[in-house]
Amino acid sequence: MELAVFFVAVIVALGVDALFRRVRKTPGESPLFTILMVAVVVSRIAFVAMYLDEYMQAPWKILDFRDGGFSPVAGVLAGAASGGWYFIRQMGGRATLVVSIALGALAWAAGTLVLTAEREDAAGLPAARFTSLDGEPLELESFSGKPIVVNLWATWCPPCMREMPVFRDAQEKNQDITFVFINQGESHATVSAFLQSRGLELSNVALDPTMTAMRDWNAGALPTTVFLDATGRIVDSRIGELSAATLSQRLAAVRAGN
Repeated sequence: MELAVFFVAVIVALGVDALFRRVRKTPGESPLFTILMVAVVVSRIAFVAMYLDEYMQAPWKILDFRDGGFSPVAGVLAGAASGGWYFIRQMGGRATLVVSIALGALAWAAGTLVLTAEREDAAGLPAARFTSLDGEPLELESFSGKPIVVNLWATWCPPCMREMPVFRDAQEKNQDITFVFINQGESHATVSAFLQSRGLELSNVALDPTMTAMRDWNAGALPTTVFLDATGRIVDSRIGELSAATLSQRLAAVRAGN
């Protein structure tokens, strides 16, 4: 969703820029697209550099922008430097450039505020009782007292399958964080057969046949991962596949509780 908000903001900025340049009959090509691309590329490069060890485990993931791995600070600085250079260099279209970037930034800020508000309005730990693969009742409240990462998934979901090994490794390495994997809408036999066929040994796998967790957290798609601090407050959430790098980034945030 964060990427969707960003791309909407980009479309707003480019649309305003194109409209203003047409109305004002500004000569030459607009530098806005180049500025935005510089910001995106530098933001991605900075993030990859920060989590290079994780990306080296699967180098092709560097080109997979869908994992949401970007450094906003690096992107803003690069965009500002590029925009400043164009602003000084070109004589015409300065006002159009400033207004386009400002409205794009406003759209980004508004979308981010909406996502933040939705996250804060979402329930913390659902009171619902799930069932573990051992047939025992499992309540998320029983894990309170340390950070919790809850992954909602299903065996028919390709991105869920791809990120499972990443979660397995993270669960082994991060003993100070509780990982819970709540399957949505499938039977015990289906889930067990899937985990066995993939050789996935995961702790805290639970069944949610009525998909209560998705309703409680307003999750519109799978996989959805919710990050909660030690008090049960939602710190972050992610719809879509996580790479080892973006998971590490969010685990650092959930440890800090912000």
